[in-house]
Formats: sequence, C-alpha cells, structure tokens
Amino acid sequence: MSHLESALNILIFFKKEYLSYFAKVVSSIQDEHQSRELMHIINRYDYLFQIHDSIKDIYNTKKMLSAHYLEPKSDILLIIREISSGILQMFDVIGKSMESQDEMDIHGFSEALQLDINQGNRTLLKLLADPLRKDVGALTNFITYSQRLKDKLVNYAKGLPVAR
Repeated sequence: MSHLESALNILIFFKKEYLSYFAKVVSSIQDEHQSRELMHIINRYDYLFQIHDSIKDIYNTKKMLSAHYLEPKSDILLIIREISSGILQMFDVIGKSMESQDEMDIHGFSEALQLDINQGNRTLLKLLADPLRKDVGALTNFITYSQRLKDKLVNYAKGLPVAR
C-alpha cells in the first residue's frame, strides 16, 4: 500500500469518526445559536471530505493510466503540470492563511487556475479526434476532477475568517 493510499484510508476513518461524533452531539443542542455553530462545523468538515474525494478521484485516474500502461505525451504532461501546480498553490495559500491568520485573496488564484483548466480542456478536446492518442481520453477525467477540486477549495476558503 502506497503512502497516499494510507493517507486516504486514514481520512476515511476520520470521516466515519466525525460523523459518529456529530450524530451524538446533535442530541445535546439546546438553542438556535448552538445549532448554527454545529451546522457551520459540520459544513466545514464536509468540505474537507469532499476535497478528499476529489483528490482520491485524481489519484485513481493516475492508477488507471498506470494499470493500462498509458504514458501521457509531453503536451498532456504540460497540461497536468499547469493544473496541478495551480491546485497546489491554492492549497498553499489556504494553509498559510490559516496558520498566520493573514487575509487571503483566493479569487486571484482561482481565476488563474480556471484559465488553465479551460485551456487544458480545449486542448484535450482537439486531441480527442486523434485515434492514436489514447492518453488524451484517459485524462479528460483529470480535467473534470481538477475543476471540482478547485471549486471545493474556493468554497472551503470562503468559510475561513481570513478570506476575501
């Protein structure tokens, strides 16, 4: 089992534990304020697990490529690199902002990443017509999963007190 698979399994365990905890806490809610606070916390955790699901989807795409011995050509690798770099930058900005409590502007990173995703999608669509490019069809899911992950990161960041 790889390091990433172990980390994904640990997150699944945490998800089950937190859902069990939230189910127990609901019965002790006494007023509307507590109810709102609990819903806020549950929503924050839900975004974390949605982000986890998107990462797992991207990882499964990589495993599928490896299982079918599909090696992406250099033009596809550039698309993957650009989009992956943008996603990692978003994680970095959110993480640093949470640690330092400094205000962050997630929208600038989001817009730049959206441009990369759109460009990558257009490039892949053009290459899909080539029957020899089996690597292209396998990576169309990567674009979809990256789009979802970006959207989930933006929504997660919106709930942080330092987001603008």
